[in-house]
Parts: sequence; C-alpha cells; structure tokens
Amino acid sequence: MLVHEWWGLNDQIKTVARELAQEGFLALAVDLMDGRVATTRNDAKRLMGRVGRTETLELSKKWLRWLKAHPDSNGRIATLGWCFGGG
Repeated sequence: MLVHEWWGLNDQIKTVARELAQEGFLALAVDLMDGRVATTRNDAKRLMGRVGRTETLELSKKWLRWLKAHPDSNGRIATLGWCFGGG
C-alpha cells in the first residue's frame, strides 16, 4: 500500500505503483485527499491540514482489508510512504 506525499496522489506516486505492479507486487496507491493534487507548497499545506486522523486510520484499515482479501494477495502487506505518507 503506497501512501502519497503532501502533494496528493500525483503522477509520480501512480508511476511508482505501476512499476511495482510490473514487478509482480499487488500495489495500491491510496488517495487521502479526495482526488485533489496540490501544485504549490501553500496548496499542499492546506490540503494536508484537511486530512483527518480518524478518517485516515479508517480508510487505511479498509484498504488493508481489501488488499488481504484480494485473490492475488499472499496475505503479507507492506506500506510505502513519502513525506506526509512516510511519517
């Protein structure tokens, strides 16, 4: 499960997810900003400030359950994040 940086789910993160999938991984890039992608630092700060902790945890649990239940999953799950998504 890939968690984007503070810019949002941009083309860079989508590319990394595609590359991991091409290597045989079941890759899921989550979107914590409801489809919005920042183009400036101020936009990124504003969007990041809107992301709620409880909502993020619930969404993450939902996607982790989905990954575990996916027919191509072996049950082992890792997360990969950048900046905002990496802690």
